[in-house]
Amino acid sequence: MKIENNKTAWSVAAVLVIVISVVYIYRSSQSQLPAPVYDPILTSLGETAAVETARLMKEEGRIVLITYDGEQDDVTYGNETTRAFRKRLAAYPKISVIGTAVVPHPPVNSDFAHLRLLLAKQCVDAVKNYPMADTFVSFVGLPDFTETELGQLPATRPHFVAVGVVVSPSDAARLISPGIIDIALARRSTPPTDGKAPQTVEEWFDRHFEIISPPR
Repeated sequence: MKIENNKTAWSVAAVLVIVISVVYIYRSSQSQLPAPVYDPILTSLGETAAVETARLMKEEGRIVLITYDGEQDDVTYGNETTRAFRKRLAAYPKISVIGTAVVPHPPVNSDFAHLRLLLAKQCVDAVKNYPMADTFVSFVGLPDFTETELGQLPATRPHFVAVGVVVSPSDAARLISPGIIDIALARRSTPPTDGKAPQTVEEWFDRHFEIISPPR
């Protein structure tokens, strides 16, 4: 009986050791994950993009995000914009994000004009993959559609919103004028020079970005 009790005690101890080891490994792996980074500039961009997109959609519909490979996870470093976008979008219960179209990172020193053409092809693929989406929000720049690619889009064309620090006001205006994209949140070409330190989301956005859209 004593031997059996000892075996039982050793079995329990072994199980406890395994459990403790698993918990330790899990916590260690979790602690190595990159912590979310707060950047008031990128946060203001994401939140304002969510508000403008919701207004464009009349506060209901389905969204597909377009992001670079490796940035679709909202806890990764450098993805403060999409994280803020999703968080602010939660205020609109009739809007849902139904998917994320992932595009590969461009080669270093890539030409922006070439990237816009490449992104246009990827946007066409995203529209084909998500035919139920009402709006596509690009966090990777402006899609410069050719006539061929525009012809591949459905007759009832979805909305396109471009968000990012690589979006220039002049390029955005050129694509918005003919209705190729609906809204762009672009970097401000001439930041304010009043010297006032921004305090609110609106002030951070206004200092660094501007909204390019057709006249309302």
